[in-house]
Amino acid sequence: MEDAPKSLMDDPLEFEMTTGFALETEELKHESWDECYVFEPPESDESFQIMEAFAENMEDKILQEQLFYVLSSKKPFANFKDVIHSSGQSDNWFHFKMNWLEDHVKQIIYNGIHKMPENFDDNEIPF
Repeated sequence: MEDAPKSLMDDPLEFEMTTGFALETEELKHESWDECYVFEPPESDESFQIMEAFAENMEDKILQEQLFYVLSSKKPFANFKDVIHSSGQSDNWFHFKMNWLEDHVKQIIYNGIHKMPENFDDNEIPF
């Protein structure tokens, strides 16, 4: 396993300032591997979808309405976090998001192992 933060890989100067090594001279292990899987943090639209899915699964209809309201307003990420924190749902949100991320990693591995095409419908995955 090799951890290469995207923000450092995209910015050679930042990489050198953080690690003390020049990116172009650094030997990255994954470059010599026959196969590797890349896991990147969700893009902002994916993060938004995770928040929407969490709101959709809320049993508390009042809280659900609050979440949908903040998701449709300005600064949805900050406001969503504030509502979750003030509602006492931080642990539930953390577990929901962690499960989503774990499923996302499973999908990447499954698609890689089974050589699935890029346009494969993830809903067909058996988990």
